[in-house]
Amino acid sequence: MLKRGERVTLLMESGSGNFYKVKTERSEEGWVHGRYLIPPWIPDAETLAFTEFASAAYPPCGGAHHFRWLEKTDVGQSSLRPRAASIPALLHWPPLGLGQDLASWCAPRQGRELKAFAVTGWVRRVRKQEADGDWHVEITSTAQSDPDSCVVVEIPDPSYDSRFSAARDALDARLQGSVMSTAGDVSPPVPVTFFGAGFYDGWHSSSTGAKGHGRCNSSLGALWEIHPVFSVTSP
Repeated sequence: MLKRGERVTLLMESGSGNFYKVKTERSEEGWVHGRYLIPPWIPDAETLAFTEFASAAYPPCGGAHHFRWLEKTDVGQSSLRPRAASIPALLHWPPLGLGQDLASWCAPRQGRELKAFAVTGWVRRVRKQEADGDWHVEITSTAQSDPDSCVVVEIPDPSYDSRFSAARDALDARLQGSVMSTAGDVSPPVPVTFFGAGFYDGWHSSSTGAKGHGRCNSSLGALWEIHPVFSVTSP
């Protein structure tokens, strides 16, 4: 029987359904449901270049050892008519039952994640040097809003789809009149409309709320993102 808090080693990178074959420190082997397997938490783990050790603890999802990577790069919702959604609305969407466990690590899209949305916000920060290749963009409902009242939208690496290249070019064009600090802060903020799929980044959830999600940790609702972004336009 697996004991609470006991360390185990994954014997297979991919599971069978939500069950994973593991080996305990007592050299016992067996299958355990992913909900009971908590990988070692690393800040921004989905954006780190994983070592051989970390790769053994974090299974591949869509060809990369990152949280729900297939869902983050999938363009399946790009053909859907987008629904308008405000930033205050996103912040109050109920969280999905996804967290820092292996059952969540490669979980398929569900609920609002199966829909496309158009969200208009003021760009407050852009981080272009994430190790996973995404552009991390933080937006707020007004130019004067507290920067921490933000939601995240992400534009993946263009190698996954040409739409991501066009979206990045369009965002750069919108930001031409602003200055970006070394931290990525945009001054003055610029209004932009982002079209993309809803995504819940449950990796950043905890028993005390959201954490490690850039500056966007005001609530568990702040873990809702537009990810991936398919296109960028003027409001």
